[in-house]
Amino acid sequence: MPDDALCASKMNVGPGGKQPQMHNTTIPLDNPFGLGGRVQSLNYPPCLPEDHPHKKFEGQPKGMRAIAEERGYAVDLDGSKRLIGDCMQCKSRNTRKVKRTQPESKEVNSEESESEDEDGRTNTCCLRHLLSMQEDFRGQKCLIELVRSAPHSSPFLHIFIHFITYGQTIEEGSDGSDVFHLLPKFHPELNPMEYLWGWSKRYFRERSNGKFSFAKSLVPISLDACPLVTIRRFFRHSERYISVYSLGATGIAAEYAVKKYKSHRGVSQRDLNAAEEKRMAKATALQWFS
Repeated sequence: MPDDALCASKMNVGPGGKQPQMHNTTIPLDNPFGLGGRVQSLNYPPCLPEDHPHKKFEGQPKGMRAIAEERGYAVDLDGSKRLIGDCMQCKSRNTRKVKRTQPESKEVNSEESESEDEDGRTNTCCLRHLLSMQEDFRGQKCLIELVRSAPHSSPFLHIFIHFITYGQTIEEGSDGSDVFHLLPKFHPELNPMEYLWGWSKRYFRERSNGKFSFAKSLVPISLDACPLVTIRRFFRHSERYISVYSLGATGIAAEYAVKKYKSHRGVSQRDLNAAEEKRMAKATALQWFS
């Protein structure tokens, strides 16, 4: 996520403190208090009136309570009851603990919303859950989406995309949109990007002289140096592994079949059986000579 992304989990209940400054947003149109469409700043301006209650927090984040109040939600129900930052249900859910019965407290939930989640929590059980369920917080784009949607005005954006899309393949659709291929994790033989990454690292190590200034200029060269024909071979190599695994082969048998047969159509069952017979014959011969 970007440094200024809308993220309720990083916010404090009150203003200031160790919480990031987030970008301005627009109150969602489904706001039940008729405030939808208004621009909202999540940070106090650098100059506040002398009689402002949060004068000492000029230029700092407002916190969850102030943000919720500006959206019309009643965080102070009366003199002794207040909407808390994190309820027991949210804490136990986030820490993956067994859910406990919430004890009685003077701090109660707001009654402005009756909608509930699948686990029985109301949208206003606490400040953090209230903001996290807001449309603008839920619709926050990740760094990949923001970079891909921005015009490539700088050559460094191309380098940046290489780094943040590690483990994923991105291509341009017929309508100009970006298509993301989410490839399997922890299976590098099925991910052609792993081969490309390894090729680029080897290219970098062979040409690096140990100087940081030269390394910075060598990184983009290494990422773009791999020939297209080699990249296509990486994809075919991954396709052969997929075809072998789909036939039920695993371990040494799969590796031997992939190395033995290099057809672009993949490895057939007949090729797999022949490879297994040759591998067993070779292993038997080695045992006989030893």
